[in-house]
Formats: sequence, C-alpha cells, structure tokens
Amino acid sequence: MAKSTDSALKRARLALNMTLEEAAGALNAITGGATDASLMSAWESGRRRTGKRNRAGLCQVYRERPEVLFAYQDGAATSVLETSGTAVAVKVLTRWTDLVEAMVDVVAGAREQLVVTGSRSREKEYLAAIETAVAQWPDLVHHRVLHGPPRHHALADHLLRLLELRDPSACRNGIKTLHIGMVEPTEALERFFVASETAAVVPLPSFHGAEGFDCGVLLGREAAVGLVHHGREACASARPVDVPSTPPPAWSSGAPGTNETTSRSRPSPTAKEPASPLCVLPSSGTAFRCAPSGPIRGALGGSDLSLSRGGNMGLLPATRAEAGRR
Repeated sequence: MAKSTDSALKRARLALNMTLEEAAGALNAITGGATDASLMSAWESGRRRTGKRNRAGLCQVYRERPEVLFAYQDGAATSVLETSGTAVAVKVLTRWTDLVEAMVDVVAGAREQLVVTGSRSREKEYLAAIETAVAQWPDLVHHRVLHGPPRHHALADHLLRLLELRDPSACRNGIKTLHIGMVEPTEALERFFVASETAAVVPLPSFHGAEGFDCGVLLGREAAVGLVHHGREACASARPVDVPSTPPPAWSSGAPGTNETTSRSRPSPTAKEPASPLCVLPSSGTAFRCAPSGPIRGALGGSDLSLSRGGNMGLLPATRAEAGRR
C-alpha cells in the first residue's frame, strides 16, 4: 500500500500492484534498455533523476503525465555536487602519460562500479586494466556504453575478451555484473569518460593541438558517483550487445577473398534464439549481435563464437544468408 510520503513514481507503480522487477521489465519492453530494480528504486527515492527516454517509457507504463510522475525529482534540493563547484576537480591532466595513468588508476581502484563510455578506446594498458579488474573482482559491476560500433580493432577484441570473462546474462548475488550497450550515433553525442565509485577521468580537447588526445580532468567522489549514474542510465537505455549465437558462413578471418574462418566451438543451444541484427565492427569486422529489444539470452552459453576480419561497418541483416551477401 502506498504511503503519503512515497514519491509519485512509487505510488504509480504500487497503484498497478507491480514490483520493482515487473516495472523494470515493462519499461525495458518499451525502451529496449536494461533497467534493473535497483535503478528503479533510486528513481523512486529521488536519489537519482530519471533521464528523458526512461521518463517517456515510464509515462507509458503508468499512463501518467511526466509533470505528475517526476515533479519531486525536478524540484529536489541542490545536490552536494552542485554546491561543491570546482572542488570536484582534483587535477587537470595535460600530458598523454598522465592521462593514461589516471585512467588506469581509476580502473584499478574500482571495486563496486566501473563505467566506461565511448567507442574509440585503443590504449592497450588501459584496456588491459579493465580486463584485469573484471577478472579479479567478481562483484565489480561493469558498464560499457558504446556510441556506435567501435572504431578500432583493439576495442573490438577487448569487448570479446570481456564477453569471454563474463556472461552478460548471468547474475552474481542476484545482480548482473556485465552490461554492454550501444547507443545509436543519431540519438546522442558520443561521450568519453571512465568512472568508478570513488574517482573519474574525463578527457578534454587537447591544449596542444587539434589532433591531440592528451588532456583531461581527474574528478573526485561526488562527480564520479554522478558519472556512474549517467553511464548506468545510458546503458539501460541502449541496445544490449552480445555475441551471435551462430556464425554466418561468410565471416572471414583470413586474407581478403578467402573463406578461412576462426571459431571457438561450444555446445549448441537447446532453444533457437530470436533473430536480431548483427553489428559488424569497423577495422576488425568483428560481429556482435545487437538486440533490438533486450539482451539475447544464452548466446554465450552455447554455439560458436566466431570472429570476422574484413567485414563491413554498420548493421547487418539477421539471417545468415543475408549476412553472407555482405
């Protein structure tokens, strides 16, 4: 039963006799995202503000206007972050080595949350640090938000290694610990940052030249927590990315014009999975499955995981025959 002190968002859910899990599932069915019960609870309590896309989805779920559901969030008191001003900036980074070192340190210090955004990562030390953290800390929840397909071969291979380390559909203590989502470039500008529960680094335009990627700002805990929420919500609204359940026969790992393939054999899945677009990553051509609505379950639990070297960028049709023609 709803209480007078409950937020409008919580009262709307309880009026429909929905649990947090049921409400999250209904929202995801509309947005194609991966919102969970903990994020729903944070929205209801006012600890976090609901983003535009999820607000529209919740208005559909609860059949209520946004000014009714979210007035308590929009009228919230000034946050600690807003009153901190420039104190949230710990250090300005003006050299490439300092920037990479700070990003690696943020990753190495993560124990609860690690959020990384952007599709242009390729620094080996940084990507290796992420893989080490995921392997070393099983309770660490990692969100990777892609803005369009990865631009570099190194990032495509990194994503495959993450998917080998963890199954996105698996839970630990009832919580999914790996989330990889792709935001369409037409839906949002690409954002670049790495954040844990204690610190964050945001790259800045280079102070030294138009082509440089060597400057950034190291942020403290208050800003880091906000960026973790930013990334979690962006990932929840994005299309989940997974490996394909079956490899199209034309995927090639050899030289152009050859039919050589590289695959790791795994048991065949017990149930046929729904078809969904294959996302072929530029540079490497590595193909992942991008779910149109919700993650593709069981893809890592069975069948082959194949890599493609030399594919085209963009979204491929779901069928093997159509994929082969590309």
